[in-house]
Amino acid sequence: YGVVVMDEAHYARKAGHTQVVCAELSKRARVTLGMTATPIVTSPMDIVLLGRILQVPGFDDDRMEDFRKAYNRAKAEGLRNRNERKETVGLAAAVATGQRTQAADNSPAKKAMAEWVNHIRELLKNHVIRRTTQSTDLHGKPIHRLDPIYTQRLLLELRPDEMEVQMALAEGLKDTGASVGQTGLEVCFLYIYCGLCARCARRPSASSSAFYLGIRRALLHKNMPGIPGHVFPSNASRLPYSKFPSTKIDALVKVLKYYEGKSCAPPPTWINGDLGPPDNPEGWPVIPNAPVDKILVYLAFPSSNWIVRKALKENNIGLEEINSGLTVGQRAATLERFRKGTKQVLLLSNVGTVGLNIAFASVVCIDNLWSAQEKEQLLGRVWRHPQEKRVAEIDFLASGTSDIFIESISDDKGRMHQALMGMNTSLHT
Repeated sequence: YGVVVMDEAHYARKAGHTQVVCAELSKRARVTLGMTATPIVTSPMDIVLLGRILQVPGFDDDRMEDFRKAYNRAKAEGLRNRNERKETVGLAAAVATGQRTQAADNSPAKKAMAEWVNHIRELLKNHVIRRTTQSTDLHGKPIHRLDPIYTQRLLLELRPDEMEVQMALAEGLKDTGASVGQTGLEVCFLYIYCGLCARCARRPSASSSAFYLGIRRALLHKNMPGIPGHVFPSNASRLPYSKFPSTKIDALVKVLKYYEGKSCAPPPTWINGDLGPPDNPEGWPVIPNAPVDKILVYLAFPSSNWIVRKALKENNIGLEEINSGLTVGQRAATLERFRKGTKQVLLLSNVGTVGLNIAFASVVCIDNLWSAQEKEQLLGRVWRHPQEKRVAEIDFLASGTSDIFIESISDDKGRMHQALMGMNTSLHT
């Protein structure tokens, strides 16, 4: 081949068919171009694997392996030191209550990671063309003229029965033997997401996986994991949502009702368990004769969509939905129906974070994402030309739960990406 172009090149970072095909195409090409907005998603090895596929010198030598080993040693050392000082905590308890410590933030592993990423940057100097929101065109004008995304975090207090489920799942996780130090805590919780435990290089047990995912799913609705005493009745599909409400879903409904029929509306606040007035309504940009605000609702687990649909229907909120069960053509037709129709809400999951242009929507409601880069992928579907309105991101976070922990992990990944790119990856104010 003369030229091989890989769009969304980060998909080749994981071992598998895609990685093998991309590597082979690269070998057969005179020139290979890889395009990605998220070169690092989970660890520096993401960009190392891409560098190897693109045949960038220095990515397949002994020094790169030395950096990887030093990073892993630093993580293991941090874990041993905390064990010796008896500062280890039960992973389950930390996940359930959102624990984070200064020791973890200043860990040797973080320093080793920074050194590794700085080395990678040096290797990429003459191989990368970077385009950012500050880049200019041939006339010296910014290529990106959109207002920054406005982030509103709604900190919710779960009901006692909802927290009871969180703690029950946490106790079950303890019974599987999951107990690590704070540095390992981040790694082991992420292996459910990444598919492999970087600390012990093995897949987690099925029982551990079930409890981890159960903790996350129960944050949207306590009955989703099916804990004894907290299950949906057999005839749940025929019962109204109000028979088994959820704090997060209730908050989502209130936000969607707030936006109902409005155009260029500033995002609401959350005060004392209810919606509050916007922080700065006078300063929110208003476009004359603009259509009503279209809203994306992102859910981490598509299996939860049915209960959200039920809640929205009960509150007379119309919606469209894009999920993995739709073909590419069906997704395109649904998106066009959403754009032209009167329904203000589009329900979607990971399938909607890449490849879709939804610049006609201006509000994104998020039930937490695992990394800053994934969130940017999702927001990038909306925050792009020809967007005319200011985009609002509304995060629903349950206080004292793994939502807070995952948010901190997401920030860590953002800092890792920042170290590689030499800039702040945040889109937000």
